[in-house]
Amino acid sequence: MSSADWQSPRRRLYPDGTRYLVLLSGSGAALMMEDWLDGGWRCDLRARRAKTEGKIVLETTDLVFASRMVIRNPGCKVSIITPKPPLAGR
Repeated sequence: MSSADWQSPRRRLYPDGTRYLVLLSGSGAALMMEDWLDGGWRCDLRARRAKTEGKIVLETTDLVFASRMVIRNPGCKVSIITPKPPLAGR
């Protein structure tokens, strides 16, 4: 089995450009941003305030880092935004 075959089911579920938004408390977001800086992760990380008071949304395109955030902050809410495929025939 080649590496391309191994990754193909994941590619269909999470195509390039998929964004993972994780809703965290302020201290949880600070912990994950520190982990991102110290860990040498090679992914983008975007932070913004949430509409919910005292919460921060961390956005990344790396599935592994997103799963790490969920493991280290159980009970957090996650949104997965996949890019829309191009319209056929246009």
